[in-house]
Amino acid sequence: FLECPPSIAINYGVDIPPYGGDTMFANAVLAYNSLSPAMQEMIAPLKVWMSGKNVLANMQSEKQSQESGKVGAIGNIELDLNTQQMLEGFYHPMVRTHPVSGEKSLYVDKIYACGIEGMTEDESRPLLDFLSSFATQESFTCRLRWENNTVIMWDNRICLHQAFNDYDGYRREMYRAIVMGERPV
Repeated sequence: FLECPPSIAINYGVDIPPYGGDTMFANAVLAYNSLSPAMQEMIAPLKVWMSGKNVLANMQSEKQSQESGKVGAIGNIELDLNTQQMLEGFYHPMVRTHPVSGEKSLYVDKIYACGIEGMTEDESRPLLDFLSSFATQESFTCRLRWENNTVIMWDNRICLHQAFNDYDGYRREMYRAIVMGERPV
C-alpha cells in the first residue's frame, strides 16, 4: 500500500515456537513467466490498487475481541500506523519490472491487492483472485521452518511472502529490517 514499497527485507528469528509460524515465499518472476502470452499481454497495462484496508479490518476485528482495547494492536503488539495512508494505498503496475535485473514479475497478492484501476470490484475481484492463487501455487513456493537465530533476506520486489499465525499460546519474537524501495514500474 506504500508509494515506494520496501525493496529488501531481512528477518531474524529470536524466539521461535515449537511448532507453527512458518513463512511461505512465492517466486513472482516464475509465476509471471508461467502465464500464457495472452494473459501476459492482457495484464501488462493494468494497475493494481494496493491498500491496507483488509489488514485494518482484521485489526479492528481483533481489537473488538480483545479486552485490552488497545487501538492498533495485534495481540500484545502496539503499532504506530498511518491508517489513512493504508486505506488510500497506491496504484502500481500489475506487472512490475525489477530495477536491477529487468525481470518482469506478477505484482498481486491476496492481502493488499484490492482492485484494478478502471474496473469495478465485481470485474477486478475474479482476476485478482486468479492471479494471486496462481502466483502462490505450490510449484512457485518454498516454506521456511524457523529456528532460533535464523536469518533470512529476500527481494521484496520479486517475492511474495506470508507468515502463518498458527502457534497460539507460544511466543514468536522476530526482528525485521527493510530497505526502502523505489516506486514500482
